[in-house]
Amino acid sequence: MWPYYDQDPNAPFPVIYENLGLPVIKYMVTCGAVFALFTSLLGCLFPIPRILYAMSCDGLLFEFLSIVNEKTKTPVIATMICGIGAGILSSIFNLEQLVDMTSIGTLISYLIVCICLLVLRYRDTNLEIKDLESNSEDYKMYKWYSLFNSKVTNTDTQYISRVLILVYTFSACVFCICMVNIDCYEGAFQLPLIILIGVSITVSLFSMLMLHRLPQAIETLAFRVPLVPFIPCVSITLNLYLMMELSIKTWIRFGVGLVLGIIIYVFYGIHHSLEGSKKRVIKNEENISTPRISS
Repeated sequence: MWPYYDQDPNAPFPVIYENLGLPVIKYMVTCGAVFALFTSLLGCLFPIPRILYAMSCDGLLFEFLSIVNEKTKTPVIATMICGIGAGILSSIFNLEQLVDMTSIGTLISYLIVCICLLVLRYRDTNLEIKDLESNSEDYKMYKWYSLFNSKVTNTDTQYISRVLILVYTFSACVFCICMVNIDCYEGAFQLPLIILIGVSITVSLFSMLMLHRLPQAIETLAFRVPLVPFIPCVSITLNLYLMMELSIKTWIRFGVGLVLGIIIYVFYGIHHSLEGSKKRVIKNEENISTPRISS
């Protein structure tokens, strides 16, 4: 419709329609773009304040974020903070930087979902207590045999699965870093990267096959992800590769936000978490109820 070298990268369609002598369509497209911005604004003012409200009710964020207006029944302060924060970010960063920040946040969330899926699928759900003594020879033989041959999860298979998940994620990360940067080097400098790629692929495949050999948690659910661990492992690799394609500046911005979140969690969230408080109360009750033998 119009030569690519003569297009405006900031507003390609309005400029094209203006050059074609169609000003009415130009204004229609411009108005559509303005209305589309309201979608992003609603994304900041509707779901995110409620996420902050839920985290505040759980004790992970500050208590004032859970204040609800009596008439509208909406989290007022959380909504104001999200709106002001969105305005500040849009005024500081350009469109490309905002898109990269959104991309890395979305990809890291997808990555965490895949890892959590593997952790939950291989967790110990067997509540039966073995009658064998832990220091007996029969128990040791049973433990080693049950690692890759049992159809029921236990503490040992859960521990090994988490080690394998960690090894796979690390090797996939090394593979993606090498694949992204292999074109930056030539000649003999590519040899170490090629070796790392081969080693990381071998370790990743070995970890995935060992995960496949481990027993999975047996639960009656309406839907279960098929082909575990293959689909989550492939998704982990793809998400890591897309994340490695982002610029260093995007990683720095993400790191700053991550550090701020960790600081809030360490100095506030851990001490005010409702789930942590329940566990501490249960632990204190167990310590009180446990009889002590006097010397």
